[in-house]
Amino acid sequence: MRSTLPNIRRARGYMQQYGLRVVLATSPTNVAYFTGFDCWLYQKYTEDMLVLGATHERKETFSFLGETGGPVLVTDSYTSLFASELQGVELRCYGGAPTTISERGSSRHASFFRSALASQKDTPVEALAAALREQGVTAGRVAVEMASIREETLSALRKALPQVEFLDGGLVLALIRMVKTDAELGLLTTAARINERALYKSLRLARVGAPVSELSRRYIVEIAKEVEVLDQNLYSPDGLWLSGAQGYRLRRGEYTIVDTGCTFELYFGDMGTTLLVGKKRPDVVNRYREIWEAIDEVADHTEAGMTPSDVMERFRNLYSRKNIPNPDYQGHGIGLEPREYPIMGQGGPKTVVDEVVSVSTEIPLEVGMVVSLETSIYEAGEGSYEVERTFVIGKSSLKELTTKKDRTIFLSDA
Repeated sequence: MRSTLPNIRRARGYMQQYGLRVVLATSPTNVAYFTGFDCWLYQKYTEDMLVLGATHERKETFSFLGETGGPVLVTDSYTSLFASELQGVELRCYGGAPTTISERGSSRHASFFRSALASQKDTPVEALAAALREQGVTAGRVAVEMASIREETLSALRKALPQVEFLDGGLVLALIRMVKTDAELGLLTTAARINERALYKSLRLARVGAPVSELSRRYIVEIAKEVEVLDQNLYSPDGLWLSGAQGYRLRRGEYTIVDTGCTFELYFGDMGTTLLVGKKRPDVVNRYREIWEAIDEVADHTEAGMTPSDVMERFRNLYSRKNIPNPDYQGHGIGLEPREYPIMGQGGPKTVVDEVVSVSTEIPLEVGMVVSLETSIYEAGEGSYEVERTFVIGKSSLKELTTKKDRTIFLSDA
């Protein structure tokens, strides 16, 4: 059984701050955040591939958190068994005429399915509106993840619940997700370490003339052993930014970014390093060590209460002092997506706004945030460097999720 992971206390704090009755998630990612629900149908399929003549939009699923109780999941009864191992989630379904289940069907799954059908409505909007009414939400403010809801669905919701103010409030979800629960930290640590092991095992195959597809296949095999799912496996031929082209062959003396990412139970692991192929080059070895040490120093001086600009200023001063040209240094949160708030970037703070929230990107770092600190350097036509490492923010220090502490570049044998 999978328990839900959302930071409910934090969510309700924001709901109180912004006067919200409900926070409504409409994307597969945020539905999964509230409920743990994960089904390929809502990520890959459009309605017209399921029903002739239907709209060419993703099939609909929703989740929401109200002022009391646990999260509510609204989904097609056809996929209701994907929710059968979720804990602490109320299920409400929509779909066609209820299926008649044989009386011989007495398994746990049959019982669960009967329960799912008991309150089934004809359409997603009817099921969602009914679930909101069950929670007493017939008036007040509701923050909606507007980027993922159909216009006709929103219009129908407003007609069904005319006293409810449905507001564009996707930023509320982003703010809630910034600080991880202990359960999320466990999944992120597992994802980071599996990614790390698979990355360095794959690099052992690097040699002059090897196609990067050999390294990629080994990486995929290694993460598959531990029930991980591939997100990316990227290189930087000749320092010409990033590529996933699998036919590219490594050359003697080449130095290139290797950036890999995968997911474990929906949570991301992301890591970047640098591969030097078959020839030790002191200049490349030294530059890589300088980048690694810069991230070490930034991490050592980062703590809760600092702002993204504080972190970027330390990066800038370090690279200026080391006289390293054109470093692309940044930081970002990581969780159900490879990049989440807080965002630490060059160019100064910005204000982000929706109908509920207006907030600066200068969000102070908080205990429990998980952030990647990284630097990439592209020397166009020559090669590239990257160091990307992931940390959880504590009260007075950062703790790295991965285990590699060696600042030496990975050098292939031949």
